Amino acid sequence: MSSMGTDNNGKSSILPHQLNDYQILYHDDAADGEIAINMTNHRLCLIIAREEGQYDVYHYLMEHRNPIFPIVYDCFRQKEGCVIVSEEYINGQTLHDILSKEQPSIDSRTVWFSDLCRGLSFLHKADPAIIHRDVKSENVLIDDRGQARLIDFGAAKCYRPEANRDTILIGTDGIAAPEQYGFAQSDARTDIYALGKLLQELFPEAISLRKVIEKATRIDPKDRFQTVEEMETAVFTNLFDEGLLKEEYRPEPEFEQDIRTDRSKGRPKYDSGKGKPSEGGKPFGPLPGF
Repeated sequence: MSSMGTDNNGKSSILPHQLNDYQILYHDDAADGEIAINMTNHRLCLIIAREEGQYDVYHYLMEHRNPIFPIVYDCFRQKEGCVIVSEEYINGQTLHDILSKEQPSIDSRTVWFSDLCRGLSFLHKADPAIIHRDVKSENVLIDDRGQARLIDFGAAKCYRPEANRDTILIGTDGIAAPEQYGFAQSDARTDIYALGKLLQELFPEAISLRKVIEKATRIDPKDRFQTVEEMETAVFTNLFDEGLLKEEYRPEPEFEQDIRTDRSKGRPKYDSGKGKPSEGGKPFGPLPGF
């Protein structure tokens, strides 16, 4: 049993009966999904279809919410062999669009990078670990609070210790790690490879990060950073040593994952019109995690 919805282009879509409370507003080509509103609580959301094998990924995100990722409201299998997901619709700009227009303050960029490390660490510590497999600036939204949000889990998978290689080869050319082309199974170091590529966009002025990027993007995963915590420490240590970060952002010798705080507290307020913390924004203090 399904219900019919019509978007603002007059295009009709079939909604599964589990989503009877939703009304489709329009189709979002960029997200390849339907923007809809829940008529019960008037919550705006994105409805997408994914491969059946990704049910475990979305179900985990629904059961374990994290502020870096869109909230998953509903997730269920369809008889047709796909997964229907209703998730939070996030207002914001992609990191790619922001960086193509301006160079935001280094304060903003360092917090965004730390946001991503926090989110990836959360995924990699799941049991089994979740690998995003498509970390890139186009899949990072900077929301209205100035927080980086990692979106689009269309390539994500759960790590399987018994597997020798990925069964489905997927990723973005120029960003995907070698193992995503069938040479081995993707793991946490696959996301570290993509994070290394992203560093080139985030900190083009940082000469000191060249060695960090080189290590993060090595062909053999065992030669890369083994955790995002290790990589984050190396990034901020080098930025500080190069004089790009202020004294209050000096990294501690050890990465303290358990003392990380909500990025909404004390973060610089990103002004999309100026690319720097807005007037009245609080200094965001020592970077969470250090």
